[in-house]
Formats: sequence, structure tokens, C-alpha cells
Amino acid sequence: MEKNTGSSSPSRRDFIRLAAAGAGIVALPPWLYGCAESQPDASDPRAVAEAVAAWLRSHRIEERGGYTWPLEPTEGAAAVLDPASGTPGVIRFLLELYHATGDATLLEDVSLGAFLLQGAYTEGGSWAVAAGSSMADPAIDHPGLRSGWGGTAFVLNEVFRMTDNTLTQTGAMLLFDAMVGSAQMGEGTRAWYLVGPEEAYYDLDRGSAGIGLALLYADEMTGFPPALEAAADAGRYLLERAREADDGLEWPIQEGAEAGPVPLPGATAHVTLFLARLAEATDDEAFLEGARAGGRRLRGVLTDLGEPTDLIDALRAFHALARVDAAGGWQEDLDGGAERLFGAEMQDRWRSRSDRCCGMAGVGQAVLTMGLTPGGRASLEVARSIAADLVARAQPGAEGGLYWSDSGPARTGFADGVAGIGSFFVHLDAAERSRPLGIAAPDEPR
Repeated sequence: MEKNTGSSSPSRRDFIRLAAAGAGIVALPPWLYGCAESQPDASDPRAVAEAVAAWLRSHRIEERGGYTWPLEPTEGAAAVLDPASGTPGVIRFLLELYHATGDATLLEDVSLGAFLLQGAYTEGGSWAVAAGSSMADPAIDHPGLRSGWGGTAFVLNEVFRMTDNTLTQTGAMLLFDAMVGSAQMGEGTRAWYLVGPEEAYYDLDRGSAGIGLALLYADEMTGFPPALEAAADAGRYLLERAREADDGLEWPIQEGAEAGPVPLPGATAHVTLFLARLAEATDDEAFLEGARAGGRRLRGVLTDLGEPTDLIDALRAFHALARVDAAGGWQEDLDGGAERLFGAEMQDRWRSRSDRCCGMAGVGQAVLTMGLTPGGRASLEVARSIAADLVARAQPGAEGGLYWSDSGPARTGFADGVAGIGSFFVHLDAAERSRPLGIAAPDEPR
């Protein structure tokens, strides 16, 4: 049932009309009907991605005039608006697939998902008040990137860029403005924390590194005037909060916590990535020096990192450093890290999972976006091999499509669910066709 939002608010019909304007209607592949006779194989990554979309579309929830997706599509499951595990990540995948295929039928899901996202903020004034399909839904109450306002603003702005739907752009700009406005004024610079500086986060999930990357994205893609200076303030604050280590600088995930005994370097990889990007955007030597110091710390613990996600974060930092400091030897660190990622022990870890966060889809995406060539194998060849293994463990949905469930119920989201796996297949399809997608999250390699 559609919600009556009044004459001043856009209706869901407005969203669909604005998004679909000028889009050519193309024939639906059989996977979107859920009536194909056999599963696609890894040699056709686009067909796999379309099968993923079919499964996700069969589990959408129509609520408050828009679409949301639950964390797990079980009976009575509530909608989730967390960018990592809920609706924004599903929209991101469907938008990537639309960009790759031109299938305008995907725009209804994208547009009505975006309708609910921007409506939840603009109606309530904050995600904490109107976070989801009902007042009982979990709140997204922080400006972070991977699970907060920053990740949602990115998705809404990408919907605008792909569809020219100015209503989603408004939602994105409101969130970017809220991010800047949520900063606390410290001693000479702005800082972001929910309670106090003694509990500040520095990572990509809730902390200043992710907030800074989202603001760099806002500056580059929207020209939002306060964004670059606010990002620079985040960088200055992180440099102030850095901890000296024997071989460089390190940052904990949260102030007051240990940076992490080796092999876990806390948020060091996240902050290093942000500072390298910030140095590239501002030409400020202080940010580059901070990134180098973080990179040296990562270099010192690289061979001790025990989790695939920590290693991939370190590789992203090296990749960003190699762009701004070509003489620093970071490419060698990137190559060495790739070999470690494909060592027998590490492979046992990431091949036990399918997802984008910590499993095969995440490794495949890292191979594609950073051009990793473990063992001298071409990155595309490696990604194809991972895709074949993923397809082999996929399961057919009761109402069509494909999904993955490593243990427990399948999940819909981007970091730990089906949407993120589908996104890997979209990127593989783009690589096979030598056709860049043109969509990159603020923390993805460039």
C-alpha cells in the first residue's frame, strides 16, 4: 500500500517515472522470471549476476511506498537499511547490473529502494528517528561509510548519476551535509565521535577514515563545497591521534582500545588508505607522510596477517600508496601480499566462505580491481577460476535465481550476502568485455 506523503513529497510513481525516463525497455532474461531450465555457468558471469538479481527480487519487501530487503529472507524478517548488510547494498548491486546490461526493468527496484532510503531520512530528519520501514527498525545513527550515512549517500548519489533522478540526489546531499554537520569542534580541527573523543572510531565502518573517504567522494562526484575541507580535517585529526610504532604509525579501531598486537593492526590499513587518497586530492605532504608511515607499519606486519580481510585491506592501502608514491616500493609490497593471499593456508581460510567481506567474492574482487597476478597468472584468469568455484557452490532459489548459504540462512546484503557476490560477477563480466562499470565505492581501489 502506498503511503500518502502529501503534495510536497514525491510519490513512488514520480521516482519510477524520473528513473525510467529515456531508458529503453529490453527483453527480460529468463533468470529474472525464475523459469530457466538450468543454472548458468561461470563462463557467462552476466547470466550468473542476473540469476542473483532474480533471487533478490523475489525477497524484496514492499513497505511505506518503497522496497527494502531483510538481512535474511526468513518469514517475518524485518527490513534492514545498513549499507553493509541491507537495502543500500542490494540497490548498489542492482544498479551495477543495470549499468552493465541496460535492462530498464531493474530500475523499478533501484528507484523504489532509493525512494524508501531518501524518504526515511527526509521524513524523520535523521536516520535515528526514521531508519527503516517502521519505527522499530534498527537505527543507522552514525556518519560512517560501510554501515552509516556515508555508504547510503554514496548509493543514492550513484542512483542519481545513473538515472538523472534528482530526488535521489537531494537525499544524498542531505546525508553529506549531515555528515559534515555531525562533526565536533576539537582543538583547531573537526573530529567525529558519537560520545566523546575517548571513544572515537578511526576505521572504515564507523570511523574517521571512512567518513573522510565518503567526503572525498562527495567532493569529486558532487562538488559539495564543504566536503574537501571536512575530509582534510578528518585527516588532520587522524594524524593527531596516530600512535608511534617501531616501524611507522598505527591506529586502533577505536580510541582506548589496543591497536592490536601483531598480527592485527587495528584500523591502520583503513587510515593509510584514506591518507593516501587525501594526499592525492590535496597535494599535502603531511598527509602523504602519514600514509607512508602507516604503510611502513603494514609492511612490517604483512607476513603475520592471519585473516584474508586484514590482508586485503593492507593490499588496498599499498595500491593507493603506489599511485601517489611510485618510488616508495609499494608495488613490491602489493605483489608480495598477493602471493601471501594465495598461499595454501590463507586460501583455506577464504575458500571456506563465499561472501564479499571475507570470502571468495572478496578475493575475486580484489584480484580484478587491483590487477593482482599471483604466481604470474593473469588477474582475469584467476578471477575466472574463483567464479567457477563460486558457481559450483551456488544453490537454486525456490522462486528462481541463485543464492549462496555457507552456514545458516542466506543473506541479502553486500558485505556478507548475495548482493556482494553478484557484484563480483558484474565486475567480472565488465572485465571480460573490457568495459569499465564507472561505479566505484569510496573505499574501492581506483
